[in-house]
Amino acid sequence: MSEALRVLVAIDGPHLEPFEAVLDALEEENADVVLGPALLLGVGPSAALYLRQCGIRAWLDTSAVLGAESADAVGRIVQRVGAAGVVVAEGTSLDAVANLVARAGAVRVLVRLDPDQAAAAGERAQALLATGVHGVIVGASHLAGLGEPATAIFFEHGEGLSPAAAGRDLGLRWAGSVNHAIARDLEPAQALRRARVEGA
Repeated sequence: MSEALRVLVAIDGPHLEPFEAVLDALEEENADVVLGPALLLGVGPSAALYLRQCGIRAWLDTSAVLGAESADAVGRIVQRVGAAGVVVAEGTSLDAVANLVARAGAVRVLVRLDPDQAAAAGERAQALLATGVHGVIVGASHLAGLGEPATAIFFEHGEGLSPAAAGRDLGLRWAGSVNHAIARDLEPAQALRRARVEGA
């Protein structure tokens, strides 16, 4: 799958059981699934090991602001469970992000930008990307503040604006999207295939 078409299927809740049908449907789709913070709290990061056995790449969404020590610990955890990637919150310092990138090795690190700081989205994205982070996650509120196009930006896609529509007028080419709608679709495999095409 081309990197430009990467779609991360977001799931969250206290346990995995409600998502078993979704995960079954995605097993043949070379899928990336983001485990949300409630799932990580309820099930633990070891859920990534289970998904890997099913042929699904698991990402861990901590939604947390990390300090230097916690970034180091998260880096060790994601390597231990074989996660494909990890998501942290924007308030994480640049030094802590750089530390996490170094500790995580081949594991991709994404930072979710703060919607309340939308006006500075472009400047913050560039500063984060300079740390070696693999990408930043933006929502529709950030679009006006992104400025120059960047190629390591993931669009957070819920029920509203699609990634293609969101970037078209600004000339943005997304690295991918974090999609919260696929897990609720009656046919998640088809929804994932559709999202890969529409988000390109």
